[in-house]
This record gives sequence, structure tokens and C-alpha cells, in this order.
Amino acid sequence: METPSTLPGRLRFYSTPLPTIQLKNGPGNKPRRVYGKGYWDCETDPSGHYAYALESLHAYLHQWRIDRDGTLHPLSPHQVDAHSHPDSLRFHPSGRFAYVSCSHGAICQYQIRAGALVPLKPTEVYANVSPSPLWFDRAGNYACAVTAGVEGGYPATDRVHIYRVHKTGYLELIHKIEVWGASGKISSAAFEEKIASFTISGEALGR
Repeated sequence: METPSTLPGRLRFYSTPLPTIQLKNGPGNKPRRVYGKGYWDCETDPSGHYAYALESLHAYLHQWRIDRDGTLHPLSPHQVDAHSHPDSLRFHPSGRFAYVSCSHGAICQYQIRAGALVPLKPTEVYANVSPSPLWFDRAGNYACAVTAGVEGGYPATDRVHIYRVHKTGYLELIHKIEVWGASGKISSAAFEEKIASFTISGEALGR
């Protein structure tokens, strides 16, 4: 693991929440995009051309191409492995990679090929339990995830896990920050996606 001295003096991270769409079964039982009440929700990629459903009770996700009329066509493969209870999807600023945070601590990493998520090797890195969706700096050189402290357990404090993003899309953990005091409010807001950006300067968090 690299030392904190390899990091820039100040890093600013931004969230990139994805559009959520609702789906229902259309003609031929094909899923269709709808704007009213649907049967289930999916997230799209930033372009809005592809849709993804995280199966949070299992260990995989489904992916489709969205046609002009709103019909969803399964990508190949249609079902992609994730880890236990995948609960958030984020795309790298370059649009070449995607990352899924899972409740037991894995962050799965994928290359994107014509909208399809293809697992990288290694397929995941680990944080603590229930990492937040990934946040990236503007250039996409660094990513971070926030994990909540466990009352009476380990870790007792919130943590920020900072990763270097390699050209291959692979995440390398290079630093962890223990969050204390006033910074805890910022980490909680980041975890709950109630702020759009925050700054890390040394060992401190700021807005």
C-alpha cells in the first residue's frame, strides 16, 4: 500500500448519480421504459442508452440496451456476476469503466464494451461493510468510497477509502482516513448522497 505522501495535498471528489427509470412488461413480455408507475426500477448509464438492474437480494445484475421506442433488449451477457447484495452502480468519468458497491464490502469493477459490463481481473477490491457508491475526482485518477462506523463493533468510526484508478480501470487502495468529530457529518452526508462533492485535505474532510 502506498503512503499518504503519494497523494496530492488536496483532492476534491464528486458524486455522479445516475438517472433512474421505471420499467414494465410490454408486448411480447419485453421490458419497456415507462414514465408512470412501473413494476421495478433500473438505472441508466450517463448516455441514457443502456439500463441496469442490480439484484440486491442476490449476487448479480442484468443489463439492456434501450431502443428508441423504449423497448429494452438484453445485452450479451444479460446477467453479470457481482458480489453479495450489490446496491449501487457508478461510471468512471471516462465512460470506460463501471463499479458496483456491495453490502459485504466488495467493490466490483468492470470494463464497458458497447454498454455491456465485463468483469475486470481481479474482479473486485474490498472496503469495509456497505461501501457507499464511488466518488471520483474530475480527472478520474482517484476514487473514494465512504463506509459507516459500527456502534460497538469494528470499525468504530466512519472511513474514507481512497483508490488510485489505473489505466486498466483497476482500483488500488492507497489510503484510508478515519473520520472523527465534525468530519463525521460530512461523511454521513456523502454516504447518504445528500451533498454533491467534498474535499479531502490531508486527513480532514471539508465541503
